[in-house]
Amino acid sequence: MNRTCRPLLVAIAVLILPVQASRAAEPPAGENPASREFFETRVRPVLVARCYECHGPDSDAEGNLRVDSLAALVQGGDLGPAITPG
Repeated sequence: MNRTCRPLLVAIAVLILPVQASRAAEPPAGENPASREFFETRVRPVLVARCYECHGPDSDAEGNLRVDSLAALVQGGDLGPAITPG
């Protein structure tokens, strides 16, 4: 992960964690619509603008890290998860 990505992923994690905290009472398989909406409207546009060139669906995914979905961020890349919800 290059120096540009790390601070951005930390900022995204700070934005996502409060929304993800509401998932604690839900079953693991459950989808929180508010969390999905937050990711799609507030987080994905930042990732598209700043990260897709190296970590998007049409790239070679530097470090095997894809940032085109919340699931891909949680799965992470060569260095492990990019974020850990909750």
